[in-house]
Amino acid sequence: TDKAADKTEDQAAEGEDEYSDEGRTVGMDYQEYEGSAVLDREEILKVINMKTTSIRSCYETALQTNQSLQGKLMVNFFIQLDGSVSNAKIVQDKSTMKEKKVDDCVMEIVKNMRFAPRKKGEPMEINFPFNFQPKK
Repeated sequence: TDKAADKTEDQAAEGEDEYSDEGRTVGMDYQEYEGSAVLDREEILKVINMKTTSIRSCYETALQTNQSLQGKLMVNFFIQLDGSVSNAKIVQDKSTMKEKKVDDCVMEIVKNMRFAPRKKGEPMEINFPFNFQPKK
């Protein structure tokens, strides 16, 4: 088995202490495939974690006009072979945050994410939950 993919969620979230999203990687639907036709979980999390500050600022901006705003945004997207993101959308029935400004802002960031290119394989479907809560 691939030991690198077995690291804990805590290790993937290190250094993100201002982001109050303890279990954000736990709900990620992710299939492990054989060979180099797919990106491993760690590679995907690395790219998403690099955008955490930008994504958090989408929420922080909306929080200024609605102090009780909190919830989960489930984002569905495909990583193409060239590393680009396509067909990104909010999964409404799995999202508890209903704030269009946050949705639009997060979607803009997700659509512009770039992952490592692969030489073979199929587009990878990812479901990723972003959990937002005001800082205590």
